[in-house]
Amino acid sequence: MENKIKIFDESNFDLNETEIEIVKKINDNIDLFLSSNIIALEKILFYSKSSISRLCQKMGFKNIIEMKTFAIDKKSKLDLYKVQKEEDTYNRINNLIAYNVYTINETLNSIDAKQLNNICNKILSCEKIFCYGIGSSYLPAYEFSSNLLKLGIKANAFNDLHVLLLSLSSISGENLLVIFSKSAAHSEIVFIIETAKKLNIPVLLVTNNKEFIDGITYKIVFEDLYKNKRIIATSSKISMLVISDLIYYELYSKIESSNTSLKKANELIKEWQFFKTNNNSDK
Repeated sequence: MENKIKIFDESNFDLNETEIEIVKKINDNIDLFLSSNIIALEKILFYSKSSISRLCQKMGFKNIIEMKTFAIDKKSKLDLYKVQKEEDTYNRINNLIAYNVYTINETLNSIDAKQLNNICNKILSCEKIFCYGIGSSYLPAYEFSSNLLKLGIKANAFNDLHVLLLSLSSISGENLLVIFSKSAAHSEIVFIIETAKKLNIPVLLVTNNKEFIDGITYKIVFEDLYKNKRIIATSSKISMLVISDLIYYELYSKIESSNTSLKKANELIKEWQFFKTNNNSDK
């Protein structure tokens, strides 16, 4: 199985067609790129020194040296993400590790801290948070809703379109709809986003879809290793759970009363455990 990890993801930058082809050529010949000076790169890439320098800056690097330093660091992580032929159980275990390590590392490294802060401030200003997910995406939606409740934030999780629509149709005040979906292309997801736009309900979308989607107020994109393999449904779920936990972690730091809320929740859980232990009616 071919390892398709890119050192530089051209889709993350505002590049023209020529620059995109240059980045692809660098990715395909990364060792040659690292071992060549800028004069040699002119001949290898058929690109002038000034154009290479501008490309570096458009990609967020001060110069070619900084770009190479990034590439060396990224390349050193490739062994963690090495995917093998799925010939036996050992290789399948290794591949599952690679999928999940990649998606967690790359997702968290790509998080925009400013945007995360804005999302948390929005959540704190809302009367209620509506969380939605289909299939395996419902798990992170449910976990996120549960974590918000621990912080004293009103939240509900849905995996039924009809129930969600009934709830959205009757709300008032400031609210937020949080959707967990790998592709965001499912007909239910598309319809919900359009409905939220009509109802003027802001939407946070947690997805792997990097394309522009009308009606989305906030979007957090997670990374995956192989978009066309079904196994990614597993690592996608992990990514969405990590993002859910990250938002919860950030919210926790912002809420002074969170410790009190969590303490009350833990006390109620302990009361239930004590009741269950000492009540024989279920036996």
